[in-house]
Amino acid sequence: MRLTIFSRVMIAHSTLILLILVISLFAVGKLRLVSQLNTEALTVDAACITEEKRLLQSFLAEMRNVEKYLLMLDLPFRHECENNKADFNDAIIKISHIIDSEGEKKLLARLSFSMRSMSGRQT
Repeated sequence: MRLTIFSRVMIAHSTLILLILVISLFAVGKLRLVSQLNTEALTVDAACITEEKRLLQSFLAEMRNVEKYLLMLDLPFRHECENNKADFNDAIIKISHIIDSEGEKKLLARLSFSMRSMSGRQT
């Protein structure tokens, strides 16, 4: 049985349409994956930025209270300093659960070590 020209054209067009459909579905799947990864990255980054602001505020408050305590030797300033240090350590712990790259982990380890060595000198 010989195919007519119309049959050949229809088979060719159907094959092209099917090929375009498969490629489109593949592209949509990959775009969905990229969108999910983007959302996950933004969620982690937003949490890290929030904790970064908290770290900075705790650090600055701790430094102000240390200066006040060293000048006046007033115990409430020392208690505030210890509270700020606890907040700072809490923020570091939260960040350590969020981050996932080796560079960030090394940076956080250096920061934690620096803070421990500084607190060892204060007391």
